[in-house]
Amino acid sequence: MGIEDRLAAIEKNQKEILRLLAQNERSVPEILTLKKAAEYVGFSSHHFRWLAVEQRVIPFSRPSGQQKGKLLFRKLDLDRFLDESVKAKESVRTSGRKRKSTDICFWWSVSVMGDDSFLRGLKGLDPNFQKKIIALNDNPKLPQWPEQTRGIPNICLRSALFGIIQRGQRRALKGELISSVKGLEIRYTGWQLDQGDFDVLAHALHLVATNKSSEGYVQFTVKGFLHGIYRKAGKSGREWLKDCFRRLTGTAVEIKLEIKYTYEIIEYVYAGSLIDEFYCNTHDQTYFLKVNPKLAKLFDAGWTQLQWQQRTCLKTDLAKWLHGFYASHRSPYPMKVLTLKTLCGSSCGR
Repeated sequence: MGIEDRLAAIEKNQKEILRLLAQNERSVPEILTLKKAAEYVGFSSHHFRWLAVEQRVIPFSRPSGQQKGKLLFRKLDLDRFLDESVKAKESVRTSGRKRKSTDICFWWSVSVMGDDSFLRGLKGLDPNFQKKIIALNDNPKLPQWPEQTRGIPNICLRSALFGIIQRGQRRALKGELISSVKGLEIRYTGWQLDQGDFDVLAHALHLVATNKSSEGYVQFTVKGFLHGIYRKAGKSGREWLKDCFRRLTGTAVEIKLEIKYTYEIIEYVYAGSLIDEFYCNTHDQTYFLKVNPKLAKLFDAGWTQLQWQQRTCLKTDLAKWLHGFYASHRSPYPMKVLTLKTLCGSSCGR
């Protein structure tokens, strides 16, 4: 089957799925609440709210007229959003030389759809397509960000997961509760991570996102990676980088995050390592690295684009931690010095 036939079959299946979903739309009101609107389009409430409030993709209104309050959506706007999503995928048909595609994309985000909607959508598809969709659902791709920034989940910026560690005082932890902001619970097992480890993970995520790998694999040279985090590529730099990868690979992180909305509290849980595995070729100084693909789901709970050059100009770990912490807030608010000291994990006695 050629690519045109494949696309035609996909389009036909999309329309059939839309028809099946429309059968359940009996007496849908013209104005919907956040929860009802999310159910209508097949997204989870927290992701639908992110699309509307943070990304401004879906129009909404607030009867209170305040920055916070109940959200209302028009059914007309939701239908338009679904139609535009379908048309966006139809633009895959471009003129010129055709190339066989290995990625199958659909108008919905399978990683955030409700279970019922997701299963209904799968039933009308070819078994081979079903496998690809399930693979994308299990290993969602990272979001995209500009080259001069680095995308980081907020849980890494609002806690002591990558803390301030005095020289020679790095400890091995076992299921220890990490200091974090209210509503976020992190338990960590492994050697403590510092801001140097943060730089390594941030740049690794950047390479994976640039490579658009849903499996989390990426290959790079040691020299290029160290230059990317503004470190010298000598012998000491190479050994330091390998130590960082060892620490990030030998981690076990348990994250429980509560997201509060007007009518509900959604609990988001993640458990796993930060880097799954890495291979080093000492002959040509190249690495083959696999970042845990499940990390992509942490971005759904909120993430920040760090100005990378700004960060690399900062000399101390405390300055870097504060830079990331305040960058993760749209409107920073005053905090006690003692609170900041606790959140960054500093052991300084002064």
